[in-house]
Formats: sequence, C-alpha cells, structure tokens
Amino acid sequence: MKKTQAIFFALCGSALFIHAAAAESSTYAEIVFAEGGDISILRSDAPIASSDPIGMRLVPGDQIQTGEKTSVELVMMPRRSRLRLSENTVVTIRDLGEDGSTGLELLYGRLRSKVVKMTSGDAPYRVSSQSFIAGVRGTDFGCDVLAARPGESASTRVYCFEGSVELKSAEAASVHEGDITKNETSFVPIIVNAGKMAVIEAPSAGKAAEVVQGAIDADTATFWKAHEFTAAQPVAAAVPAAESPAVVKEPVPAAQSAPQIDLRPIMKSLAVKNNLAVGGIVFVGMGIAMEGVSLLMRSSDPGSADRLLLAGSLTAALGLPVIVFSIAVNPLHGLGRIAVKSRP
Repeated sequence: MKKTQAIFFALCGSALFIHAAAAESSTYAEIVFAEGGDISILRSDAPIASSDPIGMRLVPGDQIQTGEKTSVELVMMPRRSRLRLSENTVVTIRDLGEDGSTGLELLYGRLRSKVVKMTSGDAPYRVSSQSFIAGVRGTDFGCDVLAARPGESASTRVYCFEGSVELKSAEAASVHEGDITKNETSFVPIIVNAGKMAVIEAPSAGKAAEVVQGAIDADTATFWKAHEFTAAQPVAAAVPAAESPAVVKEPVPAAQSAPQIDLRPIMKSLAVKNNLAVGGIVFVGMGIAMEGVSLLMRSSDPGSADRLLLAGSLTAALGLPVIVFSIAVNPLHGLGRIAVKSRP
C-alpha cells in the first residue's frame, strides 16, 4: 500500500510539473521589437533584470515602462494581437486568457493595439484607465493618457483606425439613499467608429466628465504612421507568413527589392530544440521526485524504496542525454541552403 501511495505522489508531482510548463508557454506577451534602451519591467513590484528585452515574456500582473526615445512592441499570446507602446508609457497586463481574452491598464502614455478577431467564441479585449474602459473585438485603435500642460486639463483620448471601439467613460453621479447622498462613478457606453476620436475632458467643479467626438487629428495620425507595427513574431511561436497579421507598407519597386530569407526552417528547428529541452527537464524532474519519495519510505519499506530509487535514477539518466542533445541542436544549421526569395 505504501509503495502504491509513493508512486502515486511521484506521478502527481510530475504531472503538476508538466502542467506548469505547458501553462507557462500558452498565455504570455512577448516583446518582439524594441527601439531605445530605457525599458523597465516590474513583476510583483520588483524590477526584472535583462540585457536584451527581445524575446522576454510577460505574464498577468507584469508592468512595462518605457522612457525617453524608447518604444516597444509586444505580441499577446495565444491571440497574437499586437501592442505598441510609445515613449514615456506605463502599462500593466491585467489578464491573458486561454481563450484569447486580454485586459490591459494604461496608467500613462500612448499605446496602439491591432486586435486579431477570434474565429471561435467572443473573447474580450479591453484597455482601461481611471477615466475610461475601451472594449474591442478585432480592430486597430489607440489610447492616450497624457499629462496636462499648465492651465490645461489632462488629455485622455481614444481613437480608432479600423473597426470600432466601445468606449465607456467614467462619469460622477450622485446616488440618494434616504437622507444619505453618495458619489459614485458610472460608465456610459459610446461607440467610436473608424477614423474617429473621442476626447474625454476632465470633470470640473459641479460638472461631470464630458466626451467630445470628432475626426482623428493630424498629429495623432502622423505620429502613428511614423510608428507602424512591425512583422516580428514571437521567437518560440513563429507562424508562416500567410498567418501573420498584415502590415500596411508602401510598395517597393522591383529594382529596389531586397532579398528575404525564409526563416521558417530555422523556427521549426528552434521549436524542436525547445521541445527536447523541456522533455529532458521533465524526465530529470520525474527521476528526482521518485528518488525523493524513495528516501521518505526507506525506513518503512526498504525493498520498495530501493526499487523506486533505481527507477528514479534510470528516469533521470534518460533525461540527461536528451538535454545534452537539445543543447547540441543548432537552429542555424543549413542556413546557407535555405532558399532566398525576393520580395515581389
């Protein structure tokens, strides 16, 4: 009976290890582009050190901050929506769901997001601040929360380039309950269509916040035209070019077209390398867990403990060659044989 329990607990520990590894790789936001070096990432209110932000994965609760002359672009997995942060911007990732649901909080700065429409379900994609909640399903939109100039109110804007955005702006309301009056905040929905911008004016004394709609101003359009999305993909989850989100660019004459290398074979090799490494780590983890259980049961059942120790050692030994082989795999092997094709 004790032997059965020991094996059961060992397998449960291994299953939890595998589940944790799978969960880590399914929902995250990966930095795929960075311009400038003033980037800070906080996790549990503590900074994460990194010499190169490209490829760094962020999870719910993480906060990313950009400084002067610095912008970054992230891909939100598994939905593959793109998020572009301009300089002097602070954003917290609130939610990343398996179904593609996404929640972001813009504390300060400017962001633009290109949301991929889900083929199944209706997963929400929301950006919120103290004064608004913007909900979208497959669109290209941006938000600004900027400091006020002397004598002016803070600038809060939501604008849409493609599709539409349901904007809920915060409004102060007085609620009367008997002889008691309470001030509460309500959110009134407004639809912002393509080419439109909603400016949320800060409330003044005795006056609720006001939302003014109009066309996207020239400064905003010019700014984001100079900071378009890239075509960069997450390192460990690259997709064929046909599945990548479209990026609008000016046509390039044939005489000026530059050669482009097909990176898909490299990405496949990299995926194999990562899978081998994870598999080897799982085997080693299972072996260590079994060896640990054998030590706990040695005083009560030495014979079973020896057999479990042997099984654990063999399992861990099987994982070591896999890890070594994964390290030896070179994703760039055969790069010279990859066909080079020109842009049309």
